[in-house]
This record gives sequence, structure tokens and C-alpha cells, in this order.
Amino acid sequence: MAQTVFATRDAALARRLVEVKEDVRRLERQLAERHLQRLRDGRAESIETSSLHLDMLRDLKRMNAHIASVAHPILDDGGLLIESHIRQVG
Repeated sequence: MAQTVFATRDAALARRLVEVKEDVRRLERQLAERHLQRLRDGRAESIETSSLHLDMLRDLKRMNAHIASVAHPILDDGGLLIESHIRQVG
């Protein structure tokens, strides 16, 4: 999706890319919370792999942000961003 946004500068697709970014952020938060719950439950396999798990979630969040950043100049040019957030269309 990011490649297409970059190549076409399609504002509607750029909007969708940023929306997907928010979906991935929510998923990342859910996964982190589930992992922390497993740690609180004392699950040995989660304790042993905690650092790796959290590193992977952090990297996913970072990659997601970089990929979605392709959309920001397009949305900004169209007046559709407010401090890196999509403006609601009435």
C-alpha cells in the first residue's frame, strides 16, 4: 500500500494507509498487554522470551511508523493532517 501511495500520491489511499497504521498500533498495544499479563501470571516461557518479544513489538511499531510516513506529505498537501493525525471529513 505504501508503494502505491508513494507512486500515485493518491490522497484516499494515503488516508487508508494512516488508518491502517492506527490499526497496527492498537494491535501492538494489545499484544504488549497480553505479554505483560503472561509475565504477571508467571509463565516461564514468557519470562524466558520477554526481551525478544518486547523488542519485536517495538520494531513492528517502528517499521509501521516509517511505512506510514509516506502518506504524511500527501495528506498534508491536501490539508488533511492536524499534527500528524487525519482530519475528520464532515
